[in-house]
Amino acid sequence: MNISNFFSNFSPVLPVSTEIETFKKLLTFKCPSDYLTFITTYDGGDGYIGKDYLALWSVAEMIEINQFYKDEDPLFFEKYWVFASNTGIFRYAFEKLTGHIIEIDPYDDDYAMFMGTTLQEFLIELSKKH
Repeated sequence: MNISNFFSNFSPVLPVSTEIETFKKLLTFKCPSDYLTFITTYDGGDGYIGKDYLALWSVAEMIEINQFYKDEDPLFFEKYWVFASNTGIFRYAFEKLTGHIIEIDPYDDDYAMFMGTTLQEFLIELSKKH
């Protein structure tokens, strides 16, 4: 999968993070294989998908943000691993129980929208919004 095909002006972050092994050790849940391929090729990246902006966080950002959730909201952390945002309200997370990618609103505990089971499905779904 060529991830830049989904974005207009995709800006990948290189080189790959030295923290990738730490990240892999933290994966105590099912994670889409195409996402693992992405994050071991790029250390995140961002750009527009349709009318929405997507920031796929670097390994260091993911570790830091998920540590925050672990400390501040353990119930949330038990359920989700956040890996991206639209740089607005929405966050994108792997649902730890299923490995599904979910759109969440951190200010609304009841909002969780299924976005796919792979990174590719997620990007396709995101491109259809609006």
